[in-house]
Amino acid sequence: MKSIKTLALLLALILTLTSTAYAKNTNSGIKKTTAEQSATQPHQIMFDGIIYTLKYSTNQTRSGEYMNEYYKSNEKGSDWTELITVSEFPNYPNKTMDYAESILSRDSSPNNYDRPLVSNSRTEKVTFVFLLIGKTDEYKYIEFNVMQALPYKNYKGLKTILYTKRYKYTTREEYQTAFNQMETDKQRYFNLIKEMEIPAVVHENIE
Repeated sequence: MKSIKTLALLLALILTLTSTAYAKNTNSGIKKTTAEQSATQPHQIMFDGIIYTLKYSTNQTRSGEYMNEYYKSNEKGSDWTELITVSEFPNYPNKTMDYAESILSRDSSPNNYDRPLVSNSRTEKVTFVFLLIGKTDEYKYIEFNVMQALPYKNYKGLKTILYTKRYKYTTREEYQTAFNQMETDKQRYFNLIKEMEIPAVVHENIE
């Protein structure tokens, strides 16, 4: 079953609307995932000591957009706890910072929440944090996201890697515990994604 989540729909909507409008008028202590490593294991990503496996991949034929979703070994579908999404948007017409700002405008962070953001004017690499709040029939969750965005090719288009972790809760006390844990984890995950080389997208449809 397809696992298009709220976040995936949000990202696809932003890129589709923007592309349509356009058509009309090293932290050495952190282990990197390199392009060479991805080439040898194209269906797996090592992140924070955990192997994530490609279990869902889709593309939009007209726009050329591809999205790969990597899950922990015992997870798939909608009830996941950690997820890595690698995407490419070859026809995205704007700068990476424009994309980051479009995502952040829909952020669910509490007032005065510290959202790290680092940009490089030379490479146009942007790394940033945003939150989404959601719920299922069984629980509510804070969805912590850290994304790195880069120009796709020759400073045109866009490619991204997104790490997402769900902190589940049912009561107000559990919410505060989840939020505190997220704050403890935030900078470490931010640094890992910031220093990570974005793997090549796998051009396969996998459901």
